[in-house]
Amino acid sequence: MVKPDNLDVLGQLAYDVLNDLDFDDIVVHSDLCNPDILPKETLFRPEFMLFEVEEVALKHLNGRVLDVGSGFGSISQIVKSKGFEVEGIDTSQGAVDYQEEIGLKAKCVDFFEFEGENYDTILMMMNGIGIVGTMRRMPEFFQKLDQLLSPNGKALIDSSDIAYLYENEDGSIYVNLDQDYYGEMKYQMQYKENYGEWFDWLYIDFETLSKLADENGFTATQLFEDNNNHYLAELKRK
Repeated sequence: MVKPDNLDVLGQLAYDVLNDLDFDDIVVHSDLCNPDILPKETLFRPEFMLFEVEEVALKHLNGRVLDVGSGFGSISQIVKSKGFEVEGIDTSQGAVDYQEEIGLKAKCVDFFEFEGENYDTILMMMNGIGIVGTMRRMPEFFQKLDQLLSPNGKALIDSSDIAYLYENEDGSIYVNLDQDYYGEMKYQMQYKENYGEWFDWLYIDFETLSKLADENGFTATQLFEDNNNHYLAELKRK
C-alpha cells in the first residue's frame, strides 16, 4: 500500500495499521461541538462489537449489497461472511486500498458520482446518510438511489435527530427557523498531526426523512430507534 496523501486521514491510519506502526484514534472537529474522538476500535471492529442498529440492519439484507462509506470494510467483511456479494465505496483512497489488501471489493468514489450496477441492498451505516451533506441535496440522493437500486431493492440508512444540541435548561428546543436545517453540520477529521478538509454532514430526523422520501417517490419505514434518537430506516420505491 502506497502511503496516502496527508489530507487522507483515514488512509494514514490504514497505512499505519498495515505496516504495524504506532497508530492512534481519529479526532473529529465540528463547527458546533467540542472535538470528539472516533476510536480506532470502532473503525476496525469485529461482529461482536457491532452497534445494535447495525445488528438490526444485517438482519434485513437482501441479495447484492453496496456498502456506502465503507471505511475499512468492517461491515463489508461481516456481510461477506454471511454469504452476500458485497462491494464497498468510500472517498478515502487509503481506506479503499486497505479493503483490497484484506480481500474486499471496493472503489474510491463519491456516492453521487458512482456508476455501478444495480443492488438489492444499499447499506449506509454510522450515520451513513450524512454523506448527503445538506438538505438541498436530498432530491439528488433519492435520484441516485433510484438509479442504483434493483426493481425491488432497498436502502438501509441510519441517522440521528440532533435537536438535543439545541435544548434549553427547561427542556424546550430552540431552533432558528431563519437558518439552515438544524441537522446540517461541518466536520474535519484529524489523525496525529494530519488534518483533512472540512466537509458537510447531515443528520436528519425520521419525520423529515419520511416526508422527503414521499415527495421523491419512496417510502420510509423505521426499523429501529434507541434512547438517543438514533434510528435505522428502510427506504423503498413506492
